[in-house]
Amino acid sequence: MIWGYAHVWFSEFLSLDPEPQLARLKFVSKWGLRSTGLDCESLARLSDQELEALYRHTEENDLVANLTFQFGGFVESDDGVVAAPREAIARQRDAVIEVARRSASRLNSGVVSTEVGPAHRFLRRPNLQEQFELIARELEPLASELESMGLRLAVENHGDYYVSDIVRLCESVRNLWLFLDTGNTYLIGERPLEAVRTGAPYVAGVHFKDQTVRPRKDMNPINFEVAPAVTGEGDVPLREAYAILKEHAPDPERLMMEIELIPPRGVSAEEAMRRSVEFIRELEEEAGDE
Repeated sequence: MIWGYAHVWFSEFLSLDPEPQLARLKFVSKWGLRSTGLDCESLARLSDQELEALYRHTEENDLVANLTFQFGGFVESDDGVVAAPREAIARQRDAVIEVARRSASRLNSGVVSTEVGPAHRFLRRPNLQEQFELIARELEPLASELESMGLRLAVENHGDYYVSDIVRLCESVRNLWLFLDTGNTYLIGERPLEAVRTGAPYVAGVHFKDQTVRPRKDMNPINFEVAPAVTGEGDVPLREAYAILKEHAPDPERLMMEIELIPPRGVSAEEAMRRSVEFIRELEEEAGDE
């Protein structure tokens, strides 16, 4: 497995370089990690000189950068969530392809990942079937083009769909994969381990995130509270999830396992990161992976 850091990018985490994308790479190197996500829109704005600095740091430190973007298939309007103009979706697709052609090989990228929001499975209009028809139709050309470059296209479960929903999409679109967020399973009311088992055969990357949770029946409306946790110290069964992914992911040796971190109250970002890295190293030691 290739351990890395996804986000959140606190100011102290980005202090290692004035250019934020290079600062991300330097941050993962500092912590002895190898993977992170780099934003396609940000990469498209960089000069040749700035890109060369990214490529050089990637090569010198044996890093892996997955390319990220926010799928623009849906937009919010006065009428609620609606489909975006197809011309706008096509422009975004072309822009992502251009970044991938220019930079993927130099950044050792194997995955391009996205989120789908603001749509979600509980919308009445468009309903879930209509959403999936649009997502499949608009992501298929991108998935196909990325496949020709040796890249996988992956959709994150971002508190919008069940993991089983995204698996359904993966089964309907060639070269579409899951970027699994372990903590977001709670966000939408899933059982984490059931979701991990369902998604593991389709996983191209992981946001390895912990949360603390509790039902709030004292609130109006009643809700289920999902709060930050240091990795390995919350309620997500990360040890068990790690074991499932090692056994059932398609390519566990190359699987990006990126810590996603929001420190709980009273814990600094630096301290939360230190304890999170210690936890993943414990997992490796227990599994004999070091």
